[in-house]
Amino acid sequence: TYTIAIADEDGSVGSTSVAVSVYQSFSPPTISASTSTSSVGTEEDFLVSILAIKGTATLSSFEVKENGQTIQDLARLEISGISISSNPQPLPSQSSDEFSAVVRITAPSVAGEYKYAFTIKDENGLSREISLTIPVQ
Repeated sequence: TYTIAIADEDGSVGSTSVAVSVYQSFSPPTISASTSTSSVGTEEDFLVSILAIKGTATLSSFEVKENGQTIQDLARLEISGISISSNPQPLPSQSSDEFSAVVRITAPSVAGEYKYAFTIKDENGLSREISLTIPVQ
């Protein structure tokens, strides 16, 4: 709170107080995804290019979901340049500002329309998600 006092030439003083609130604003990371795959056969691989850029905070993890569920079978996933140990996958320090990768996904054994969601998260807990729908035949 700041108090401002003003005096005139007659010696009269007037004052007022002003409260100032400061809010820290965080911006989330951005993510884009692209693929040349229009459809894929069951248990066949397809590729998705990912580009994520940090917002206010450094990038911390990357996750791949299939029809809303985190893919747990890590043999179905490969991320260029990263040895996958979990999904979501913590990102290495060299990917803290920008994460660029090609993700190989093995399609499921059952035909149908599958929605693949890719989520990037930062150290402030903010995240962004982008999704693609891939028909599996």
